[in-house]
Amino acid sequence: PPQGEPLTFEHVNEMDTMHYCVKEAIRMFPPLILLMRKAKVDIPVGDYTVPKGDIIMAAPGVSMRLPQKDGGFSNPDAFNPDRYVAPLNEGKEKYHYIGFGGGLHACMGERFGFLQVKTILSVLFRTFDVE
Repeated sequence: PPQGEPLTFEHVNEMDTMHYCVKEAIRMFPPLILLMRKAKVDIPVGDYTVPKGDIIMAAPGVSMRLPQKDGGFSNPDAFNPDRYVAPLNEGKEKYHYIGFGGGLHACMGERFGFLQVKTILSVLFRTFDVE
């Protein structure tokens, strides 16, 4: 919003660049260390089968830093918020981006979390000179 104009929900939702910056920060430094799920049925994974009852674990901090050839992101150790928009459009395939978990047990507060962070950053940037 223009300087002096109050910040609104609509303004925050229009902050695409900030959204992608926050998303990229979470991809690089996720708050979740480990995601665990119990296999309810046998799950084929390549040449291996995860038996029913086994615990499956995923580490977002590792999986979201996999190179693109492994189904991850191009130049995964670089901060690049533009990776989420054309022409790259990375992280759109199911479970490539798991900053808030995934599937049925994904964090239901993801949208609220983004809203909070974007609001706080917007107020900070409008109030202070950041160097």
